[in-house]
Amino acid sequence: MRKIFIVFLSGLFITPLFAQIKMGIKASPQFTWTATDSKSVTTSDSRPNISYGLMIDYFFSENYSFGTELSIGTFGGTLNPDSVYITNKNIPAKDLQYNYKLQYINIPFILKMRTKEIGYVRYYAEFGLGMSYNYKAKADITSSAIHLTDVTINSPDAIDELNLNRNGSISTKVNFFRMSVIMGAGIQYNVFGNTMLIAGLRYDNALNDFTDESSWKSRMNFVALHLGVLF
Repeated sequence: MRKIFIVFLSGLFITPLFAQIKMGIKASPQFTWTATDSKSVTTSDSRPNISYGLMIDYFFSENYSFGTELSIGTFGGTLNPDSVYITNKNIPAKDLQYNYKLQYINIPFILKMRTKEIGYVRYYAEFGLGMSYNYKAKADITSSAIHLTDVTINSPDAIDELNLNRNGSISTKVNFFRMSVIMGAGIQYNVFGNTMLIAGLRYDNALNDFTDESSWKSRMNFVALHLGVLF
């Protein structure tokens, strides 16, 4: 018991020797796309977007750290609700398409693991949870009968408002909160001193729907080229 207590106390004193906080900036070109497993809505292909902001890593040992970020991210994707009728305009809209243009504040929490330095390079892997908060949601809405651009989707102007119906009202509004699982890998290159360049790939898989319609599942995912500098 005495030995265990000594080891525990040693850990309390040794851990701060490794503890180090590093801050930096990031930019992530990314491809976003909407995914669905519902037959009542279809989606289209991916599109390029970008996120950028700050990142903070807390190294609690030489090769392990907790990381978080504060970034602004743009997301894009399309939804095509099937057999919809626009009741307030008395228009059938079988070819209706919502082309979403969304912006989020992203605050992920990530566990990062890296190898020992090989030359000037370390390889890393990361796993965590993404927390995103929508602050702008617009969409271009098109069909053979209508063409609306830059509609504020959660509170449209009277001229842009559409009441959709398919045996009951349909909502195309965007949820405020997005939660996701993050996985990634890449390299860290020691430029000089404590400055590191970071380059990697990150996959971000949504856990909840980005629209609030209960009759279909519509998640928005992305793959990003994660680029940054830690100081």
